[in-house]
Amino acid sequence: MKLTKLHQTLPAGLCLLLMLLAGCGSDSLSAPVSVPAPSWTVDESQVPSVVYPPAFTPQAFEVNQMYYSYYSTITYDQTVSSFEEKGEFDIMEYRTGFVPKGFGGYALGSGLNPGYYALIGDFSITGKVTAGGAVIENGVIHFYIDSTPEDAVRNKDILIGSSSTLLSGSAGSSTNPNALGSYDAVYADFKLTDQGEKYWKEPQPFYTNLDFYGNVLTSIRTGENPNVFETTGAGGAYFLRKFSGK
Repeated sequence: MKLTKLHQTLPAGLCLLLMLLAGCGSDSLSAPVSVPAPSWTVDESQVPSVVYPPAFTPQAFEVNQMYYSYYSTITYDQTVSSFEEKGEFDIMEYRTGFVPKGFGGYALGSGLNPGYYALIGDFSITGKVTAGGAVIENGVIHFYIDSTPEDAVRNKDILIGSSSTLLSGSAGSSTNPNALGSYDAVYADFKLTDQGEKYWKEPQPFYTNLDFYGNVLTSIRTGENPNVFETTGAGGAYFLRKFSGK
């Protein structure tokens, strides 16, 4: 069932959630901002257990954004106007030379692009629907290396970094004609594992905040429960130097 059909049949509270997470209005959270994101160094020679072809030599390079696609499940609780979303994402490209929340050129020469290894992750968030928008209150995010993407299985072989501290988060509507809605979550206290410090090796100490943002592309009701939806989307992520306040 398409989202437009759902809007004709859902209770008002649930329709509001879809408007905020899957968008029906004009205020995009993915508009470019003027502060450049700091770069970090990816060292692909530190990805273990990956067999590269002779023509490819893994190396270190600087980037300042990742581009990803994702899928998730959103469950809405009408009694308290709250929602929970759980999902997984695939990093498609490293990017560099851009303004945050916009897109520049992707990093050529990465073993990630040809698929010699994969960078994947998972996330979960909870929040409330209010009169002014959807507020994301809590969130957890993990990044993993999949050293065998050729088997077409999302193997979480190596945890490289994670955060369970949400600094701020919100979701709203979008003017993007190719998207249903927009969202932005800033995680604090991001920590690299020992292997993560080898793979994302500079700076040291590493950045503590991560901005994870994007747009919802599809959203459909699934199963018998009218309050459960399957969504897909795409967006970007970049690190931030530590700042105070929530």
